[in-house]
Amino acid sequence: MRKLSVGDLPDGGTPAALAAIGAGWGPVQRGGISRYDGAGHRTHAESDHHVHDVPELFTIVQGSGVLELNGAVATTFTAGDILIIEPGEDHHLISDGAVPLVFTWMHLSPADSVAAWQTGHGAAAQQPVSGTFDGGMKRYCCIVDGGMKRYCCIGDGGQGESQDPAFELAPGATLQNVIIGAPDGDGVHCTGDCHLINVWWEDVGEDAATFLQTNGGTSYVVGGGARAASDKVFQHNGNGTVNISGFYVENAGKLYRACGNCTNSYKRSVVVDNIIVRSTKVVAGINVNWGDTARFTRVTVYGTAVICDKYNGVPKGSEPTHVGSGADGVNCLYGASDITYR
Repeated sequence: MRKLSVGDLPDGGTPAALAAIGAGWGPVQRGGISRYDGAGHRTHAESDHHVHDVPELFTIVQGSGVLELNGAVATTFTAGDILIIEPGEDHHLISDGAVPLVFTWMHLSPADSVAAWQTGHGAAAQQPVSGTFDGGMKRYCCIVDGGMKRYCCIGDGGQGESQDPAFELAPGATLQNVIIGAPDGDGVHCTGDCHLINVWWEDVGEDAATFLQTNGGTSYVVGGGARAASDKVFQHNGNGTVNISGFYVENAGKLYRACGNCTNSYKRSVVVDNIIVRSTKVVAGINVNWGDTARFTRVTVYGTAVICDKYNGVPKGSEPTHVGSGADGVNCLYGASDITYR
């Protein structure tokens, strides 16, 4: 269970909001709005054990009370709170009756449905972005027109270096609600701090996104997903921090790699929270001799994966040396409770 406030939601429509809190789950299966007038009303009172195999999201519109979770009081709630109930958690809302309890509820689609990647039509070729670009869940790069002819391509879909990106973001820019088709070349280049919200990569080429900021700031990846990255999904060449949350990765070498042989040897950090990992070898690779850090919470791994690989970074032109793996309390920061294997 998690509790948020409506103030924690990112600016944007339903896809961005659900991506931020849904950990890579699919669209809403069903939902509704409920009102209960009586003090002490306990939802689903007809059953002492009420669970789902998908997440359920409650948004409290009016009233207050307590959440009973797995037979014990877990938290209080009031208007403006969002309660996220994970699959398998026995849950009941109990009103304190000060005013009628009113809330909305939503069931999200199973995680497997994320693999049914959305399709769409859209613009093609390299897109410079400043400010906010909302793609409306259209596919970019290598679209087919009404005559079913391909009229653009970025890159060759391989791992060759120095391919052009599909999107190049100016410092402070936001890219949201976009599907990047194959081949996508070098995906997205963030020339400074950026926000990538609900962006999906169908078939990662060189990289899905490269973070180039040098001001020590933070770039955010919120929601979305990527698949078929034979090397890595996110490449961090600049400094500062990359924050990845609510993301789904499938069939990848690494989710994140701090550059180990770039021209400039920066200290880099990554924060990984609330993600789903499938058929992926490594979640993050960092350079401990440069003071890199990687922090992990609420990571769900289907199968096996190395959570944190450690390297010694080297000058440009050489290859980094692998020096270990696993939590150490200094560079790779996580505990057993932060990782769930399924």
